[in-house]
Amino acid sequence: CHGTQGQGTTAGTRLAPDPLPAEGIAAFIRSTNTQMPAYSAKLLSDGDVADIAAFLRTIPPAKSPDQIPALRGL
Repeated sequence: CHGTQGQGTTAGTRLAPDPLPAEGIAAFIRSTNTQMPAYSAKLLSDGDVADIAAFLRTIPPAKSPDQIPALRGL
């Protein structure tokens, strides 16, 4: 739903780069009222959420078009 790099899609919002802290992610997923289902701590532990947050922090920002040789000058 959120794309292969957390970039967001029409089905899910952008998660990376610069994700929320693990506590913010946990608060959202435990009580969301969006299309995304809520996940209790029984289904997705605080450790799991911390792992997700750690992964999201490893995703670098997208390159700007001028850093991509095929797109220079377009």
